[in-house]
Amino acid sequence: MTEVNLKTELENLYCPVTGQQVLDPEQFHPSPAMVFLFLHSYRYFEHLQEDLKEKFSEEFKDEDKHGDLYLKLTEEVLKNEPNYLWFTHGGPPFGYVSMCFDMGYSISI
Repeated sequence: MTEVNLKTELENLYCPVTGQQVLDPEQFHPSPAMVFLFLHSYRYFEHLQEDLKEKFSEEFKDEDKHGDLYLKLTEEVLKNEPNYLWFTHGGPPFGYVSMCFDMGYSISI
């Protein structure tokens, strides 16, 4: 997994894999290539890929454990995935958001 610290506004963000708009000023639309979107201030997953939800269902169902799950995913589970691109954006006073995309995602026909 490669980490990138974005220094740009995220008012309009498009998935680097599918080209689908992920963020606009009013809504969040996860693309099929999005692995997760984590809100650090709330220690909460706004989005987590279905297979990871199932694999870590106990941690995911308990929102108090989302912060621990985020650390587990980024420091252990996904760390050595070469096709994953992990973006972090933000800072004081609004907090950080992290999102990860599977750059090897391909649409099944």
